[in-house]
Amino acid sequence: MDYDYNVHAKTRQKYKPSIGAKTSVTMGDYASLGVKMVTYQDWTYVGKHISPVTTTSDDSNKASFIKLTGDCLTGQTQNWEDGGDGDFKDFVFKLTCTSDGASGGDVRLVE
Repeated sequence: MDYDYNVHAKTRQKYKPSIGAKTSVTMGDYASLGVKMVTYQDWTYVGKHISPVTTTSDDSNKASFIKLTGDCLTGQTQNWEDGGDGDFKDFVFKLTCTSDGASGGDVRLVE
């Protein structure tokens, strides 16, 4: 199997980090982040990018291929399964979120 992995943010920006590297993504107000894994199932074992299977972090059945440990503020580990051996070790990454407070004052809830 072969994989394509990118980080999409804001206006569908893509980042392709090296394995083991860290990538920071600056998000705007009310923005969201999504992760997508494309697995190519080439049963001839010659590395062709054929028979793609795409899974994303917002799929309705994500519990069947993503296991989450922790939370975003302290560091959330995401273990993804590609549908092969079921070990949830095919795409593993840690997601950590930070947030800046509103400039010039305290954050308040309003009606």
